[in-house]
Amino acid sequence: MIKAVIFDLGGVVLKNGVVAAYSKYPAFEKIFKEKYILKVELGQMSEDELWKGLTVDLPEVNIGELKDYIFSQFAPIKEVWQLIDSLRGKYKLGLLTNNIKGWVERLDKRFNFHSLFGVIVDSSQVGIRKPNSAIYLLAADKLNVKPQECIFIDDLEENAVGARKAGMYGIWFKDPSQLEEELKKLKVL
Repeated sequence: MIKAVIFDLGGVVLKNGVVAAYSKYPAFEKIFKEKYILKVELGQMSEDELWKGLTVDLPEVNIGELKDYIFSQFAPIKEVWQLIDSLRGKYKLGLLTNNIKGWVERLDKRFNFHSLFGVIVDSSQVGIRKPNSAIYLLAADKLNVKPQECIFIDDLEENAVGARKAGMYGIWFKDPSQLEEELKKLKVL
């Protein structure tokens, strides 16, 4: 029996500003994935260290403009928020995100998604990132449910697979309509 539904933040609850920046700044995508993503998402590197490093690694890019662009591209995926609203009160709701220290709080100030979720697990705060099974188990534990009682939704296939390996129902999010159909199949909507 499903007791909890856990959502990813960037790409599911919000449009992902980092991913949006990849198409506008291709050199950023390459260096960020090769050199920075693991360190920042595991909380081993601060945001300031990230921007300073990118300034050195990408001298052709105005890092202030890159940063502004990234944050301007985050926006609610309204249909997902409507689905979340329809699940409230029926299921425990959680947020599980691979993120950079301070970004969840910054984005929450802007979009107030904290009020939607009983639990927020941020990789940079706990030092574990998806698709490591331990982070899914931590989210289930914080929600006081067993992994097999959880649905996890992520826009990256490897993270949905990681949830399945941890014992959860993993949904690879493609768009709100597909998510709604998947949730109906699991009889939570």
